Amino acid sequence: MWKWKAPTKKADVKVDVDASVAKVVEKAPSVGKAVTEFHAEKVKAKVTKEVETKLPIEKVGMKNLTEDTKLESPTEIIEVLIEEAEVDIPSEMVDAMVKNVLDEILEKLPEEYNMIDIMQKSATRTPYILVCFQECERMNILVREIWGSLKQLDLGLKGELTFSPAMEALQSALFFDLVPDTWSKLAYPSTYSLPQWFNDLLMRCRELDTWTQDLVLPAVVWLSGFFNPQSFLTGARWDIQTGAIAEARLKDLTSIMPVIFVRAIPVDRQETKHIYKCPVYKTKNRGPTYVWTFNLKTKVKPAKWVLAGVALLLAV
Repeated sequence: MWKWKAPTKKADVKVDVDASVAKVVEKAPSVGKAVTEFHAEKVKAKVTKEVETKLPIEKVGMKNLTEDTKLESPTEIIEVLIEEAEVDIPSEMVDAMVKNVLDEILEKLPEEYNMIDIMQKSATRTPYILVCFQECERMNILVREIWGSLKQLDLGLKGELTFSPAMEALQSALFFDLVPDTWSKLAYPSTYSLPQWFNDLLMRCRELDTWTQDLVLPAVVWLSGFFNPQSFLTGARWDIQTGAIAEARLKDLTSIMPVIFVRAIPVDRQETKHIYKCPVYKTKNRGPTYVWTFNLKTKVKPAKWVLAGVALLLAV
């Protein structure tokens, strides 16, 4: 049996109703807050009446409750009633909210990167510069889709274009703070709601803005901000002539390592200068496939190869 400890005064009911409405609104996403307020206000009178007519309550037939559920305060039952209440939201309100979100995104959405201008900034094509080009091109595709789909939806909301299923899906996603499927398919894995996702996109664009100014590799690289983080971790080869690590050649992602002579020596005889401690993995999955660390000679600072995530793979 469901048990609820009834308040002693009807004034307590009103306080709990107001508190529950405020709590539900507070938990709502920023974009959907106005909808929640509308929804809550619509059912407040119904909830108050429901609570008052069931004082005291011993059993409440609500689908989300089980026989083991105990409701110790009216707030708990009010929250359930608010969440289960079905209230039609006016289409004008939906359109107005979606239009606000749409306008805000279009206002902040960066322009596409001018790839011709960017490519003319450097005649060299190192692996790092190629990664920069690839990331900008991927971002252009995503920005183009966001801009085009929002412009179409805007015309639909104005009545200048017939609503299509794709536009309805986009409108629904914006209304409920979700990332539209057509955007996420062109983007990177993410579990963010729409506001967080869009802020994250702007941060990624700022990183690319910095990199494309002079195409010099940043001192610190936001690896998780890439569409393809693995593309950055392929930046080296073994130079047989110099006997040291060198930058990879274009399109040579997994250069072959020559036969390595491994021998045991005392610790005090190990070379420590101009050495990169290169991890060895069984496969490109890295992580749990770690085998050992080889000391490889380098003509540049080892930090360069650490930043590039250079490793030896026993198998691709």
